[in-house]
Amino acid sequence: MPAAGARDVGVGAGAGVVSGLFGVGGGIVLVPYLVLARGWDQRQAQATSLVMVSMAATAGLVQYALAGDVVWIAGAAVLVGGLIGAMIGSALVARLQTWVLQIGFALLLIAAAARLVTAPMTDAGETLPAIDALV
Repeated sequence: MPAAGARDVGVGAGAGVVSGLFGVGGGIVLVPYLVLARGWDQRQAQATSLVMVSMAATAGLVQYALAGDVVWIAGAAVLVGGLIGAMIGSALVARLQTWVLQIGFALLLIAAAARLVTAPMTDAGETLPAIDALV
């Protein structure tokens, strides 16, 4: 396997771990990797990451379902909305310039990170440590 192929497998494995561990799309890892390290177009990176994300999400779903952690009715409702939103979003991608997609994706990552850092409670009901305590 060429070096880039081996590196892609490693990054895919890492994205799968992140996806399963945190319940996020592996695209958070894959899209920046494909754009920045591989030099791909933003659209290609987003579309290609969906291949891994869909399979990893299915594998993660099985594990969570076996543990009894899936709320099926709410999950079905979110699925319907997600499918509609994905169709709208993928249609919009064709109309947007690449730089708009890249900035939008970066802002999404920043907003998600800011929200996670400022979240008032953890699952255990404990407050998160102050930022200065982490540094």
